[in-house]
Amino acid sequence: MNELPQRKHLRMKNFNYSENGLYFLTICVKNKNLRLCNIVGRDVPDAPYIQLTKTGEIVQKHIFSINNAERISVHKFVIMPDHIHLLLFIDNVDGASGTSRPTHSLVSRTVSGFKRLCNKEIGENIWQTSFFDHVIRNETDYKTHYKYIENNPVMWLLNKHSI
Repeated sequence: MNELPQRKHLRMKNFNYSENGLYFLTICVKNKNLRLCNIVGRDVPDAPYIQLTKTGEIVQKHIFSINNAERISVHKFVIMPDHIHLLLFIDNVDGASGTSRPTHSLVSRTVSGFKRLCNKEIGENIWQTSFFDHVIRNETDYKTHYKYIENNPVMWLLNKHSI
């Protein structure tokens, strides 16, 4: 009998994902389906244009709604054909108790709620079960991930044309 591979735990051990901070998140579409947008070149090679699909427009609407949540804001985001990246800021100033278990964290609850709202409006579950997160540790880390989000459409086009 073949043993299943051990699943990697990507989240930091003993980190309270409900505490104040910045988080870089990647949420992927199920089966890497290219459902959210088309990235097209323009006359300026380093400034591609993102054409959102109807599904992508729904996703964008719900990203904007995250900014309306108390103590949570999106600093930067990009919608790609098969995934999204977000820099999410949590300002949990009231000191509400959190937990070190990511499944009960404010980050996980935010992502779960976002996915649920998108799926409901789209009419089907489009997302992979899990998501990737990275705790932003300092200003350099923040700038690196901010620039990564900003450059992601350019990199998509470069990779597409190099295949």
